[in-house]
Amino acid sequence: MSFLSRRRILTFISSLTILSIDNAFGATGPSIKCRVVGQTTIFQGKRYTCIRSGSGKKAVLIWNKGVKVPLPDTPSPVATPSSSASVTASPKPIQNYGPIDIELGNSSEVKTGDTVIFSGRDAYGKLKSYAITRTNLGLIALDTVCTHEGCSVEFVKKKLACPCHLAIFDPLSGAAESGPTNVPLKKYQVREVDGKIILTD
Repeated sequence: MSFLSRRRILTFISSLTILSIDNAFGATGPSIKCRVVGQTTIFQGKRYTCIRSGSGKKAVLIWNKGVKVPLPDTPSPVATPSSSASVTASPKPIQNYGPIDIELGNSSEVKTGDTVIFSGRDAYGKLKSYAITRTNLGLIALDTVCTHEGCSVEFVKKKLACPCHLAIFDPLSGAAESGPTNVPLKKYQVREVDGKIILTD
């Protein structure tokens, strides 16, 4: 290989080296061309804006010095419970509904030996029925929900009868006398105050 050829090869390699060093260290602006005044681009963490430099025919479009772009806020790390201390949401406390007094009707509505079904709202605000029977000793109050499948009993022929499956209950004791259940009707405390029937549920 001639001396001239070697020299050309070395000159070419030197030019490439200088060019790559210049690109690595000397480049300070965006690599894309600035074409329109006001054009912006982000390059290496800075926002550059295309501006006009010079005046008249010598004016050229160049990138300004650039403004550092603030990094987006980093979300704070979310604490995760360790295996030794697990965090669980405490359940909402269940409100404790105590017994309430329900005014069902007038004492005069129930004659001795009669059973009358009254409606009233229980401690949960639900409309509920009660069978009130008057004896020589006072009032007896029973739930009207059949203990078989929850149908409402009715007063028929001096008995509390369930129309769904023909269970029959005694209106004085609440005992199941016939039908598909032997569980008695629930009893309640009942009293009379100032001519009113007051049941505690």
